[in-house]
Amino acid sequence: MQRIPWRDVRVPAFDRRNWLLATVLVGVVTLLLFTVFAIDFNHQRAQQRRLEAELERNALFVATAQPAATAVAQLEIQLENAQRRLAQAEAALPGPDQQVGVVQRILAAADVSGVTVSQLQAAGEETTGVVTTLRYEFAAEGPIQALGDFAARLEREAFPAARLTAVRISQQDDHNVLSGTLVIYGSSLTGGILTLPTQGPEERAAELRAQLQGALDDQDYETALSLLTRLRALEPNAPDLDDLFYTTYVAYGEYLLALNRPDLAEEQFTAALEIRSDGEEAVLGLLKVAAARTPTPPVGGTGVAQVVPTATPIPVATATPPSAVASATTFPPTVVPPPTNT
Repeated sequence: MQRIPWRDVRVPAFDRRNWLLATVLVGVVTLLLFTVFAIDFNHQRAQQRRLEAELERNALFVATAQPAATAVAQLEIQLENAQRRLAQAEAALPGPDQQVGVVQRILAAADVSGVTVSQLQAAGEETTGVVTTLRYEFAAEGPIQALGDFAARLEREAFPAARLTAVRISQQDDHNVLSGTLVIYGSSLTGGILTLPTQGPEERAAELRAQLQGALDDQDYETALSLLTRLRALEPNAPDLDDLFYTTYVAYGEYLLALNRPDLAEEQFTAALEIRSDGEEAVLGLLKVAAARTPTPPVGGTGVAQVVPTATPIPVATATPPSAVASATTFPPTVVPPPTNT
């Protein structure tokens, strides 16, 4: 075995430059490793957030899926009930061949409400698609409350789909008359489901209130009172109806007073007091009615010609001129002395 001779190998000494280079190299490697780890950490963190968000969406979907399924089932049941009610309503709708039945229903509603139908006349028929519109002009006589009940029965009970238009309540020969046009929506179909152009109570009440405001603005108080009567039938518990009736009666009374019709004005003020017994406006209106009925005395009191005393003329003293005074003065005669003896 050959023996390698030993040599004295000297390790080069690290001076400052070598140490600095080694330190920089280690720092660069460390920075690269940290950058790689940071990028990987951010990537994993973003992926974790996406997974958490997706998990939350899935949990929310699971939480809402069951109520939604229940709601869909309830909607299907409601749809079936609505279809059944619409089918029943269609069966009750008057067709073109049921004119006699319409008249009988109107008269039956009048009998129940306690009013008398004085006029009933067909005003025309119109068919649009599957909807048939029948129009009847009518007039009924009776008390105010009974007329309001009659109007409500026509729209609610007598027909599944009916509406009153151009309604007026007037007084003729000491009795109340309700007149207007009854519009009835019928069906020209023999089966199936028909969607009717009807309004709910809230929409109908809102429409009546708008018409009421227009009538008050136009000072058409008879129409306003008839609209209020129909509005009471739709909303019997509305808190502002009494105030509306009161103010309308008072305004109508003032309007009649301006037309020099105190008798009719007194009726309106009395009706207002029946609603509000302490109404100052109604009491003041009755006082105005009493004043309007009191004859106004003619100018001059009793109408007898008055003798106006005339003032006695006072004599005015005038100054006499001096010449006149001198001419008017009488002097005594001049006495001539007797002659003397010489």
